[in-house]
Amino acid sequence: MDLGEIIVGLPIIKWILGDKEEITPSNPSANDLFDKMWEAADNNCGEGEEGKPLEITIKHKGLDVSKIKEYIPDKEAKKFIYRPDTLEAYIGQKSAKAQLKSLIKITKTLRPIHLIVSGWAGCGKSTIVFLLQKLLDAELIYRIPEQLNEPEEIVKILNQINSNKKLTILFLDEIHQLKQKTGELFYPILEDFIISEKNIKPFIFAGATTNLDIIQTKLSPLYDRIHFKIHLTKYDEQELTTIISNYKKQLYPDIKIKKEDLKIIAKNAKQTPRIAIALLLKLLVEKDIQTVLEQEDIIYEGLNKTDVKIMGTLNEFNKPIGSKALSQVVGITEKDYLVIYENYLCEKKFIIRTSRGRILTEKGKKILKEL
Repeated sequence: MDLGEIIVGLPIIKWILGDKEEITPSNPSANDLFDKMWEAADNNCGEGEEGKPLEITIKHKGLDVSKIKEYIPDKEAKKFIYRPDTLEAYIGQKSAKAQLKSLIKITKTLRPIHLIVSGWAGCGKSTIVFLLQKLLDAELIYRIPEQLNEPEEIVKILNQINSNKKLTILFLDEIHQLKQKTGELFYPILEDFIISEKNIKPFIFAGATTNLDIIQTKLSPLYDRIHFKIHLTKYDEQELTTIISNYKKQLYPDIKIKKEDLKIIAKNAKQTPRIAIALLLKLLVEKDIQTVLEQEDIIYEGLNKTDVKIMGTLNEFNKPIGSKALSQVVGITEKDYLVIYENYLCEKKFIIRTSRGRILTEKGKKILKEL
């Protein structure tokens, strides 16, 4: 079935479209909710052709993907996606790969086991899950939390898991955005592969997040049911150079660039593969590394004009400043400051957080003088 559609029997249509109060308690628990939905799905009211239940297609309230014409590339189409398909091809992250090996052994010999992958944006969290799918030859169901707001979407996913012949990995990206009530529905499913006395075929639940602390507080029972916690660390320049070199060899082998330019990219990518790949793509067409750096406003080892403005503002005030006030002075949103800029500046020890606010370090002051 297409994403955004669900095929259901007529009784559940009544539950979804009207008279919900007739079958829904005022404060239904997760199990109450699923009891009603499974019961409605089981009790089809009539037979269609050749004994099949009468079916109706319900469109998702948001995006109706059934109207999207799917692109089917021909044999001449260029390949533009590269992901490592072996642990050896996945560069860096020694600890994470060791955990992945253990998870695979447990899954193959004992039972499917759940995982959550945390790290900053662009570090390869999704790549870890896609690699796991490859190594286990599993089916992958990809969702973001917003798609699970409707209970019938969860029913659809569980039915898909139960009907898959292969092992299924349910991958929930940006899992920290999952609503608490939705997360509660998964507690018995993750622990015992059962919901309201309905057996669910054992599967792997995988989550990816940039905000692990939110899950640990808002969804702590869900977090406790996830056995493997994999945290990705920053990449060094050699690892990034290897990553973008492999990327180029796989997708653009005929375009020639200097090896030294790859090293310059790695040095200016803020230890992040996604940024390094974006810089590489620009270099492949611009041919000049300095042009690429100028287009991205990169001044020194990944620091761009906004980074430098943040440091300059802290230097000018010469006292602790809160993130809200700092972002206003710099001219960016507080969210952008916290998500895009602050972590890197703190990790490089250019600024530090204190109980009273952010301050510029001596290292940061030295860099400003050099610039």
